[in-house]
Amino acid sequence: MPRNKEKKSKSKSNSDERQFGWTALPLELKEEILTHMDINQLLKLEAAMGLQETSAADYPRTEASPPKEMYRRITHIFLLFDLDIEVTMRLMQQHDAIISGSCALAAVLDNNFTPNDVDIYVKTEQARSFVEALIGESKYDHLPNLKDGKEYKRERNGIAKSYNLTHRENGKKVNIIETSVCPISTIFAFHNTVLMNFITYWGVVCTYGNLTCRKIGLFNSTSFNEGRNKQLTPKIEESRQKYKERGIKMIWNYRGREDVRKSWSDIRNHVCGVWEYCPKTSRSINDPGVACLVFPEWRDKDIDVTMVHWSLATEGRCKTNFGMKLGWVHTSEGQSIWLL
Repeated sequence: MPRNKEKKSKSKSNSDERQFGWTALPLELKEEILTHMDINQLLKLEAAMGLQETSAADYPRTEASPPKEMYRRITHIFLLFDLDIEVTMRLMQQHDAIISGSCALAAVLDNNFTPNDVDIYVKTEQARSFVEALIGESKYDHLPNLKDGKEYKRERNGIAKSYNLTHRENGKKVNIIETSVCPISTIFAFHNTVLMNFITYWGVVCTYGNLTCRKIGLFNSTSFNEGRNKQLTPKIEESRQKYKERGIKMIWNYRGREDVRKSWSDIRNHVCGVWEYCPKTSRSINDPGVACLVFPEWRDKDIDVTMVHWSLATEGRCKTNFGMKLGWVHTSEGQSIWLL
């Protein structure tokens, strides 16, 4: 599993539940509260309920719960794009595809903004059949244009090409992004950690859990890529402005950012290269910094998840001065991406 959950005794969980009094709240109030929770808060609530490892067979069917809320968010996102959730999840499972970008961020946070499109990542061997299957089971058409099918061969981000689908009635966009490497590994080439999240058929993953839920993102780049004065490329600057309007701070490092440091003592007290959210730290998809909510239907099943290790590309500073560090992504399948 992508996340190692800390097991708690049944008596402790029951005690926490009684003290919190969640079960005594009216159903409508619980459902409303859940809509305002980010993925970390949902996971903490489920742990307090003593249900964090409970499979579907034993999960309370009438209870308002974090997994139901997460599934509701994904359903809502799919409805915005006229996608059937059962069909789409089935196709994602069959083709080992993931959804990332703004859709995944909307699920991770509290669904307080509307994504402009859906970005689905699928490996080269499965891409063509996934595109054909999605077209066959939706109202989307593949209408080639100048950008469609653009090839990214030899690009460091692991993306080979993209297929741009358009809804034949409302004009909504779904982008199928073909990857030459494991789809999960491509998200660690994104320009900021706040976007390093993904939706799968079995759950939702936020790789910078606490940091993203505090609406803080670290740039994944060195000054080689953006210039000595840290002038962002127009595309990344547009993205930064878009997320800034949604209350998200995208920063190069913690040094000199008193607004960020004052808001969280862990930043002030962290050990560089050790703390999961330090830009100097090498990470894995299975470490404690990853927030992962697995749907109960999949908790008692074997899920084949490619192990991914990564390290951000940084321009050299955090709490203390270090040299510039190039980033990398490695997978258990033997694939690598190098980040500048």
